[in-house]
Amino acid sequence: MKRLILSFALIFGLGLFSSAQELSVNGSLTAENGTVVDNYEVLISIANYYSEILITDENGLFSDLIELPGDITQGDVMVSVVSCNDILSEVQSFHPGNLDITFDLVICRGDSTGGGNDTIPLCENFFYYDVQGLNASFYGMALPENEEATYSWAFGDGASGEGAETAHAYASDGTYQVTLTTTSGDDCTASSFEFLYIGNDSTGGGNDTIYGCQNYFYYDVEGLSASFFGLVLPENDDATYTWTFGDGTSGEGAEIVHEYAEEGTYEVSLFTTSGGDCEAISYEFVFIGDDSTGGGGNDTIWNECENYFYYTANDFDVNFYGISFSQDDDVAFYWEFGDGSFGEAANIEHQYAQAGLYIVTLTTVSSDTCVYSSTQAIQIGGDNGGQDIWGSVFADGNPLDYGFVTMFSADDDTNNGDGFCYDFRFTEIDSMGSYFFENVPYGDYLILAFPDYMSAYFETHLPSYYGDTFFWEEATIISLGDAANAYDINLVPAEGAFDGECWIDGNLVGDNFKGQLDNENVTLILLDENNNPLEVTYSQANSAFDFSNINYGTYTVYAEITGLPTEPATITLTADNPNAEVTIEVSANGATTGLGDMPSKYVEEIGAIYPNPINTQAQIHMIMKQQSALTIHIYNQLGQLVQTRTITAQEGTSVLQIQTDNLSNGVYNLQIMTDDGASFIQKFIK
Repeated sequence: MKRLILSFALIFGLGLFSSAQELSVNGSLTAENGTVVDNYEVLISIANYYSEILITDENGLFSDLIELPGDITQGDVMVSVVSCNDILSEVQSFHPGNLDITFDLVICRGDSTGGGNDTIPLCENFFYYDVQGLNASFYGMALPENEEATYSWAFGDGASGEGAETAHAYASDGTYQVTLTTTSGDDCTASSFEFLYIGNDSTGGGNDTIYGCQNYFYYDVEGLSASFFGLVLPENDDATYTWTFGDGTSGEGAEIVHEYAEEGTYEVSLFTTSGGDCEAISYEFVFIGDDSTGGGGNDTIWNECENYFYYTANDFDVNFYGISFSQDDDVAFYWEFGDGSFGEAANIEHQYAQAGLYIVTLTTVSSDTCVYSSTQAIQIGGDNGGQDIWGSVFADGNPLDYGFVTMFSADDDTNNGDGFCYDFRFTEIDSMGSYFFENVPYGDYLILAFPDYMSAYFETHLPSYYGDTFFWEEATIISLGDAANAYDINLVPAEGAFDGECWIDGNLVGDNFKGQLDNENVTLILLDENNNPLEVTYSQANSAFDFSNINYGTYTVYAEITGLPTEPATITLTADNPNAEVTIEVSANGATTGLGDMPSKYVEEIGAIYPNPINTQAQIHMIMKQQSALTIHIYNQLGQLVQTRTITAQEGTSVLQIQTDNLSNGVYNLQIMTDDGASFIQKFIK
């Protein structure tokens, strides 16, 4: 069955308004030869709520005013008409900032000359659906209408159902082809299908409204063999673990090994049940191959460094539970509770003085070189005074077809590199390129939109921030409370490099930086000498990337990671040097450098701060190529400068002394800058 739009949108019940809202739906109907179509049936429907058949007037126009109940503030409205021997459907999305919808449909009239559809031979069906988590409700219609029609459903996961209206619970998230077959009368059998996406919120792996109901997994890859390790929170020995490995197979158990048949990227999901009301799902894209080292892969430091925490709240009293994946027997746990206080212990209780939104950070130290931090925002007591935020994402003036939007918490100093930034909310755009965030607390935020790999714009447009820029430092920070919806984003196009026989090979390497990213992939951008974007690609930690078939010229390779400064790699390709290799190093401590070579003409080597944690004094061993002034800055976790000094480092080996006796307990970033602007950043704990 033909569709103008194949809708993947979910119908949300979001937000409570104090009074009902009215949705205005209007449109026109014309034939392919340009004449208006009058006295013709038009079906308007909103899944699980509203269905009405209208008749076009003498000008081919139709209109409807729909009163929305208080618990429906956004969703999809569908208009369907008969077009020759088919059903033509168009879907548009509504939300509080868009309650006036217009449809202009052009239909096939066949040999019919009358109004209405009674002279058109008709044997069709269609359906729409509503998705909540893993549960889907389906609504079918057979045409011509027949009360004795039979409805048979195939849900795309091997299960089936019967009835004009039916519901189905999927075992795991994914994309499923759903088929409806109807039989009406002796000679009318029709089938139609749609692809729909089933899944919970992929950002946290669980129902965040149930404190402590989450799951998590990590993995290790050796060639085509992958070992998966699942964790359910709160911990429960009776929990069940169900895996889908992205290649059509599944498995059970908290720990499981799976053999893949071939290299590739697979979407792996873990579904857990624990207790009576705790169901959680999470997923990751996993690269399988002989050279796989990312995401847990062969990088044992990554597994050992990572931590995670959850919490339970009783009014202002909160219990925090920290988990480290380190194999060390002695792991130190350091907490920052977001209200200026700190704590040490794997499991710890803290009492807040007042209601509010707090940024909580857990830092674990499992060896002298393995420091890992994870952050969550928690709401303590009462209403956070949040607001609904929405907007649309466009590419070349068209609504983005498939994509996602992330909100990052920020502060006034984020864009100049002195602030704090972390992933706050994540959502999928709907079929009209719109996004919606419900009940966002007061504060400052960056909004990032990026195309999904299924999008027609995936390779031609860059992930872009509100403010229509691909650099997070240039993004426009929005401040709540007074929302100024709609926050529309226009994706920045990649202009395309001139074809040639040159190429740039690269590797993205990093020691435990994954926890700072909004997703597994880092955006890598090829710029010309004027900083115009030419091409975009994506890479995982400890993976290769390339920009191939480009012409001679000067290029910059830039790694865009929200909240982290980047030192780009600039390369000139000539007939004598037609290719280059670039190593982009990303540090867990918040610094990036574009070149694999040491980026300073003064510094040969700067060692790790020792000891770490620090009591009152630590030291760093350095080897200088030549004398240089070094500026030392110490920042706290909120990006505030708490200590600074300048020294002169002589050529050769020397020891830099770090005094911390005047610092309170907590986590800090130490930045060393040279005369030529190179920056070296390390994290330490006091």
